[in-house]
Amino acid sequence: MKKHIILLFAVVAAFSAVSCTVQEGTLPGFDWYPHVVMTLSSPDPNVYDTDCDVAVRVAANDVTTEVYYFVEPTAVKKARNLAEAAYADFVVSNGTKVTVTPSEFDGALVADFVAQGLSGDNTLSAVAVDGADKYIVSKTFFGVKWNTIATGSYTFVKAAIASRAGGETIAATLQQRDDQPGTFRFKNLYGVGYSLEFYLLPDYEATDAYGHYIYARVDPQATGLTYGSYGGISVRDVGYWQGDDSWVTEGGYESCFYDSYLCYMMVQYYVSAGSLGYGYDKFIPD
Repeated sequence: MKKHIILLFAVVAAFSAVSCTVQEGTLPGFDWYPHVVMTLSSPDPNVYDTDCDVAVRVAANDVTTEVYYFVEPTAVKKARNLAEAAYADFVVSNGTKVTVTPSEFDGALVADFVAQGLSGDNTLSAVAVDGADKYIVSKTFFGVKWNTIATGSYTFVKAAIASRAGGETIAATLQQRDDQPGTFRFKNLYGVGYSLEFYLLPDYEATDAYGHYIYARVDPQATGLTYGSYGGISVRDVGYWQGDDSWVTEGGYESCFYDSYLCYMMVQYYVSAGSLGYGYDKFIPD
């Protein structure tokens, strides 16, 4: 037993000797080199475009003296073909210095900012610096650009939805996805951050008294609205509701997207407990 006690004291003494050699300023984190963590999240939808803007938070350890960030398309970053250390130098030379208050990182500070207008696949990189030592971290963000093609009025088929969405008929904006021209949405139809998104079926089309139209599909999606104690309201087309696409393509329950941007959306509203009803919502362009 005495032998083990002597060994334990020897280990403690050796550790104490090493601890005394650690450079000043590394406590309490015991870090020798700079380090930074970066997280991405959605910014305030009332202020920013959450489709192409991203909120960024960087947090540095107590060794770090400076942090730089840089954003560029992922394809451009890959084309540079730089090793990690070389790309870290590139970010420091060409990026933006992160500012905090007070101006120096002390291991307990974070910095927040919003990167805006990022459409397509982008890479965001942050580099922590302490003299010649650098540490780089990267995250990717895919921004979706939507182009407005029409404004008009949207009428809800179900009174329960209308009463929660602002009225039986409300102003609406029809947008087309830039990188997927066959995908559309009514922006913020149910409230900020909750759009009605749909896509076209180019192999299915018809003509009636209103003109030529293409069939459309509405995937299951949340509306952000609630129905009492039953919780959140979702929306989908009848094909998804019945688990059979033929209800949409052959059964006469299709959603109609006209060349004039007139739209008849055959949708079902539902909660986890069951259906709230279905029918044709309507969009009439200005």
